[in-house]
Amino acid sequence: MSTKKTVLATAVAGALVAGVAGQAQASVYAGSRIEIQNLSVAFNNPIGTSITGYNFTVSAGANLRGSGAPTTNPQTCTDNCPAGPPVLRADVANAPGSTVSRSPGAYNFFGPGAEDYANAASEITSSQISSLGAVPTSLVQISEAELQTDGSGTGNTQVSSGTTFNIAFAVGTSTDLIISLQVDPDQYMESDDPNLLTASAQTRGEVGISFTGPGGVNIIWQPNGTVGGGVTSCTGVTSCTEVLSANAEDLTNVTRNLAPANTNGAETAFSDNRGGVSPDNGFQTYTLTIAGINAGIGYSLGLNSTTFAEANLTTETVPAPATLVLLATGLFGLGALKRKPRAA
Repeated sequence: MSTKKTVLATAVAGALVAGVAGQAQASVYAGSRIEIQNLSVAFNNPIGTSITGYNFTVSAGANLRGSGAPTTNPQTCTDNCPAGPPVLRADVANAPGSTVSRSPGAYNFFGPGAEDYANAASEITSSQISSLGAVPTSLVQISEAELQTDGSGTGNTQVSSGTTFNIAFAVGTSTDLIISLQVDPDQYMESDDPNLLTASAQTRGEVGISFTGPGGVNIIWQPNGTVGGGVTSCTGVTSCTEVLSANAEDLTNVTRNLAPANTNGAETAFSDNRGGVSPDNGFQTYTLTIAGINAGIGYSLGLNSTTFAEANLTTETVPAPATLVLLATGLFGLGALKRKPRAA
């Protein structure tokens, strides 16, 4: 090999090594959590009214770069749930390859922090199942994912968890039903990638309640933070009246994306004070009064709660300034050799 080719090869090889060494770490994070407490079901005239059965299901799933825990691993109990907490807990979903793992009963955020993971968990902690005067229902669930990578590559992860809750009633006489619950949704996303091609994150949280029964009773309630706006169906009864806290939030199935999109250091939050992006409103109260329910059997109250978090990124190797200097030095040396006169 000639001297000038040796110099060029050395410069290029050194530039490539420095480029790889100078590649900064990429990070995209998404987390969503919902906690419900004091979910109570009460009738203003409970004479002859009783709970005739119930069915609960909880599930969780996680996936990290195509390698996943089961997409659903539901746990179900029908008329035989334990009275003590937790009433029902899903198997924790930790995606294979995750650098951190969630333990059963843990619902804290890991958050962004140089990790590579995806997990989800869900449980019904307590439930109003033994009688109308029993302890109010509470549940909690979380979905979380973070991607970290070096060099060129694409990462993709998706997690979800869900909780369903159904109670059957026999109503003894004409009455009104009051459903009340306190909900604290928390969602946060962050992207920090100096060599960004694309990065995106999205979270979702949803809480919805339905009440059905004989005579065409069909109530669908998905609170959207606006009084009256969350009742999408109210048939077979006299009226449906919604009362919300002043800071009540939207609990409908709304996908919230990282904003501003694909920007280094971008972060966004919804009722989550991490990163100082937005205040955490904490638990807010949502109440629905269903008036004019006639006596009968076969009434059913259902609750569905879901969290979702997804993170995606693509990075590229961008030569660092030191890399460019090294490459330029090699090329300069090659030029000097080219200009040097040959010996006689």
